[in-house]
Amino acid sequence: MSMTDPEAVWTKMIFADDWLFPNCLERMVEAGEARASIGIVSSYRLDDRSVNCDGLPFPSRFVPGRDIARASLVDNLYVAGSPSTLLYRSDVVRARQPFYPSGAWHEDTEIFLEILKEHDFGFVHEVLSFTRRENESLTTALRQYDPEHRLDKLIVTMKFGPVFLDEVEFRACRNREMKAYYDYLGRRCLYSTADGFWEHQHAGLERAGLGLQRGRFIRHWLAAFVRQLASPGHVLARLKNRLPDNTAPSSTAREKAGEH
Repeated sequence: MSMTDPEAVWTKMIFADDWLFPNCLERMVEAGEARASIGIVSSYRLDDRSVNCDGLPFPSRFVPGRDIARASLVDNLYVAGSPSTLLYRSDVVRARQPFYPSGAWHEDTEIFLEILKEHDFGFVHEVLSFTRRENESLTTALRQYDPEHRLDKLIVTMKFGPVFLDEVEFRACRNREMKAYYDYLGRRCLYSTADGFWEHQHAGLERAGLGLQRGRFIRHWLAAFVRQLASPGHVLARLKNRLPDNTAPSSTAREKAGEH
């Protein structure tokens, strides 16, 4: 982001595999120019084969930044998409060098919420960008550690909850995300985990100012185990999927068996 033109009013990023629809820049700049307090603009996006970033009621084109941040934490509002989805006011970009927070765990979400501390939000109720999922590398690799984004959400809640929420709201969000995270961890650990899985969990919890609560983890693991016992069909399906392909007899073997 250091290459932003010093005269530019707006800054737009685009990943190499993503697309912008023809009227994207015109419509987003129009929304941003509606108010000088708007620091970031988003829109609906075509995320591979589905449309998302669609949680705002029509025709809201302007929303106070802190209201968007609060709804993101309390109601899981999702309007940030990826950098290709967003338009940034260039003054905001130039004021943050480096633009992305140092050591950020989920830098796209964190910079989105950082900007909303001091700036408002503009939105265009049209599909203006396309995100390709086929060629992801780092993001795809990290999905094996946190496919449900439970750790990401816990980190964001612990970092930004005290900024945007009152004490009661923060406590409720923290408890909800902690429960969801340990529920995921209990279910995930019924089966083998990828190399680096636990290192990723410990690093993420440390980022959130937390540590692994072993007693809580064991309770959620046992609860997941009991649920699995109550669903033997699910267990058998998982075992079947893990059997190697060569467990099925070959046609030659079947022919020989028929000869006897």
